[in-house]
Amino acid sequence: MDIAYKNTFCFLLSLLLVVSGVASSMPLQDSLLTTIDGLVGAGNNPRDIDAYSAAIAKLVALDKLHQPFGATLTKRLALNETRVRMGKQARVSELAVSMAFNRIAETVDASPRVNVATVHAFRTMLAPHAPHLITVADTPDNCNPGEALFLIYIMIANDGTIKQVSQNDGQQLQANSVRVAVKPERQPLAMKAMVAKFVEGKQDVELLRRLESVLSLLRL
Repeated sequence: MDIAYKNTFCFLLSLLLVVSGVASSMPLQDSLLTTIDGLVGAGNNPRDIDAYSAAIAKLVALDKLHQPFGATLTKRLALNETRVRMGKQARVSELAVSMAFNRIAETVDASPRVNVATVHAFRTMLAPHAPHLITVADTPDNCNPGEALFLIYIMIANDGTIKQVSQNDGQQLQANSVRVAVKPERQPLAMKAMVAKFVEGKQDVELLRRLESVLSLLRL
């Protein structure tokens, strides 16, 4: 497997949530939260939901994945998002989001673990800056599918730990700049790096099996 293809599977294994490639995927002048939030709030019609799902895919370079898998997974996200918004499918619980994150951490032998309270805290922190993407005000215990994936993306970027930010800092929030404060000595290997290391030693079939096991926890 060539490097580009293997990197894409790294993104997939982490549920489309690894930090790599954010700056190249979104306009530099816009925060990632603002861009994604705008797409979510555009509307509930198929065209807007497809655009939102495609943005999530582009965020993690899914568009570079060999077809038809990338397109199929993007359509799968759009279908789940549509069904949830129409009330035909249950939302993703905060418990499921925590379980999915912990499954990834366990799979790559990373130490961070989160619980429902952690997931809710992340939602509460992000909600003022992305009121369409983060639905905690309307559904305190459950998330839309795209929201659930974005939350895991954020938690992987921060090793499952929230760094408190000021209101001014909040205006500049981006998914790849919300960071956990750590001591400089003996800094542990970041979870995103552990995901990449895990992927290096695995075959495609094994990686896809791992991905599906995490998606099943989210019922997606």
